[in-house]
Amino acid sequence: MSQPDSVDPWSTFLRSAQSGDEEDERDASASHTTTSGLRRRSLDILRALAVSGPTPVEDLRRQFGLSALQIAQEVIHLVERDLVEVQSMNGEDSLRLTESGTRLLA
Repeated sequence: MSQPDSVDPWSTFLRSAQSGDEEDERDASASHTTTSGLRRRSLDILRALAVSGPTPVEDLRRQFGLSALQIAQEVIHLVERDLVEVQSMNGEDSLRLTESGTRLLA
């Protein structure tokens, strides 16, 4: 029996979300892109973080009406571009803007 690389449920979920479901992949790729090359939804998440500061991923999921897989795909998209980082706050995974994310919005 193989051991997972991490016992952290969010990390495990993100790894499984990278392969994604075809329907959700089409939904994410169908989102409009901006001049910065980001999907509109990703840019909206960055803007929300700029206003509210570090925010639990679950709160962002509800705020934007996303499924768990959709928010995971957005998080992966933003983390891979070094625009946000995931941190643990009060036992919840939260997103916060990185310096690169802040510069992008300036």
